[in-house]
Amino acid sequence: MTDEELSVVDPWIKRAHPGYPIVALQGDAFESALKVDAFPCQAVIDTEGKLTYSDGFGRTGSSGALNAAMAKAKKGPIWPKLFAKAADLITADQLDKSYAELRKVLDAGKELNPEEKAAGDKLKAHLEGAAAEALADAHVIFDAGRVYDAHERLAIFAAAKPPFPATPDCARLLGELEALPDYKAEMKAGEQYVAALELERTKKYSDAFKACKAIVKTFGSTKLANVAKAEAESLIERGLPGFDVNCDACRTGKRACDKHAEKVKL
Repeated sequence: MTDEELSVVDPWIKRAHPGYPIVALQGDAFESALKVDAFPCQAVIDTEGKLTYSDGFGRTGSSGALNAAMAKAKKGPIWPKLFAKAADLITADQLDKSYAELRKVLDAGKELNPEEKAAGDKLKAHLEGAAAEALADAHVIFDAGRVYDAHERLAIFAAAKPPFPATPDCARLLGELEALPDYKAEMKAGEQYVAALELERTKKYSDAFKACKAIVKTFGSTKLANVAKAEAESLIERGLPGFDVNCDACRTGKRACDKHAEKVKL
């Protein structure tokens, strides 16, 4: 979730192809509803979904108010005890293990009360939906030339036991990726590209450019080389190589200032 302009958000989405939804806030309706006036923020939401506190993260005195709100908030399990383990595994991002735990409970034949049945149906829909979404994302990411990211998106769902409804299709697409002539090179290039994007995320733009350039040079025959080249060119176009996070002019202009700008080329 971001409050940055779409002119910043949309180009990043096209380059990065994130595997999760992005919300670009427009106006101040969301911030007003949550009483948020700064990012990042911290909040307390009780088990009934009621917002009991929100404030700018790290603000002087906020920890005391936060602790007080935590103490007052209604407590209790979010999920029926029967599904607590499956829910915890979702939180740990182990969706395949969560689905296995859920199926074990649902297939045991135990009669569920209305609350348990609703919770089980909700978890099942969420997990099976996550697998289907991963398959759809992987197709888009693969078409964009990012074999490594597509592979990472599919892996746990393709090998899941018991299988998700989408598991056969995930396994089929994964097999297509692994059959590519440059598969091993694509995977190595992909790992390096993830590192390059992390450098960019932390505003180490010169290092990010060098990392993308190295991918183009080392893995020139791969699909990822074209992606890395486009990202390197984007860094140049946005005037970011040389950006100094400690420079007021760089921060204000959101690009390397005349003093720090580096002349780079592919």
